[in-house]
Amino acid sequence: MATILLPNRTLVFQVHTDTEAIEADYVISCIQANSLARLLPIEYSAISDKLSSLPVVHVATAALEYPRLSPEQLPQVNRLCYC
Repeated sequence: MATILLPNRTLVFQVHTDTEAIEADYVISCIQANSLARLLPIEYSAISDKLSSLPVVHVATAALEYPRLSPEQLPQVNRLCYC
């Protein structure tokens, strides 16, 4: 399934999949930069070129635990999309 990222006029991203369109304030990609570069539309070729030139590095993930926050202490993000 291909994902295409297109910012609309209000700077909210529209993430289009084969079956739906999702609006988000932020898009977090969990794929390699060169793979993401291939998914961007042609009008984003400058960004795509930069993403394609980034080296692939190996990473490790560590889960950290913090004290539970009340809803008032959480950061205010209206829409978030993980791809």
